[in-house]
Amino acid sequence: MNFRIFILSLVFVTSLSKVYAQDYVDTITLKTCLCIDTLKFINQKEDELKLGICMIEQGLPYKKNLKKNHDIDLDHLDQVQGRKLGQLLGLRLAATCPNFTKVIEQNTLSTEAEELQWKGSLVEIEQSQFVSFVGEDSEGKLMKFLVFEHFKNSSSWLDMGNEIKGKKVIISFERRELYDPKLNEFRNYNIIRSIE
Repeated sequence: MNFRIFILSLVFVTSLSKVYAQDYVDTITLKTCLCIDTLKFINQKEDELKLGICMIEQGLPYKKNLKKNHDIDLDHLDQVQGRKLGQLLGLRLAATCPNFTKVIEQNTLSTEAEELQWKGSLVEIEQSQFVSFVGEDSEGKLMKFLVFEHFKNSSSWLDMGNEIKGKKVIISFERRELYDPKLNEFRNYNIIRSIE
């Protein structure tokens, strides 16, 4: 009988410690979310730094528990320890903190839509499902740029037809992964943002 009571007590204490472990991580998550709500976000690099500082500041009161239960050492914080903390809190923040989700989405979109520039001469316009401008750079390399959506003066450029040949231009574009049904796979396309 005493052995049963001992086992039941052990199970109770173990489950209670797990509940406490869950509670303090939830507390860190809640306080991190409140910290995030007070921040003004500017760009991806600064935003990541601010998010990290919020997580660290809110985790410090629980650093012994984080070390014991999750092997996260806030006293010797490096890239690996920071990543562990971010992974532990990030999933919970994504589920419970709307501003965290909003910041992550904005940074993801701005990273995906990074604008690139190309300088060269236009060679031709190709007409298929979408219109493409083919250009040649100073080294003779050909690049294709897809007209996928409206950009400033797009109608004027499209109306030029063969008159575009030899025009020196600077094309601002972004790379997007789109599905190519002919190849039955996703491919990167250069999507025109502007032509000067």
